[in-house]
Amino acid sequence: MAALSVSAIRQRMQAQVTTSLGAQGWKPSRFVPALFGRDTDMINPKVFSVGIGRTDISGDRQRATEGTMVYTELMVRFAWRLRADAQVADFDAALDAEEDLMVACMSASQVDLHIKLEGIPARQMSPDGDWFLGELTFRAQHRLALI
Repeated sequence: MAALSVSAIRQRMQAQVTTSLGAQGWKPSRFVPALFGRDTDMINPKVFSVGIGRTDISGDRQRATEGTMVYTELMVRFAWRLRADAQVADFDAALDAEEDLMVACMSASQVDLHIKLEGIPARQMSPDGDWFLGELTFRAQHRLALI
């Protein structure tokens, strides 16, 4: 298994979602997940952001020439517009979109990267009620280079 940098994993996940769902109008946010939601209303529908959390060692074996196996947390945050006259229908559509995002993210797994769904920790509404704000969390197992 080849070593992957943490930034390469984030980029691969973003590219996978863009490739899988781009034809449906999904596009990456200009902001990192911690600042997600600052996009203007013109580009906010079907926007997502891929972020990185902790990286933990998955075993004791660490060889400078081979690297070490690690787990890296990934989070995908997204927004879905809720129309005032169709909030229930739009809420259901947001839940369906959440599932589409999950499937796209899971398909980023390859020989050098294994993606596992960890959970769906956040399904919130914006304070004004115009947006469904969702989050998916994943755990990526990969080799991290030590030199």
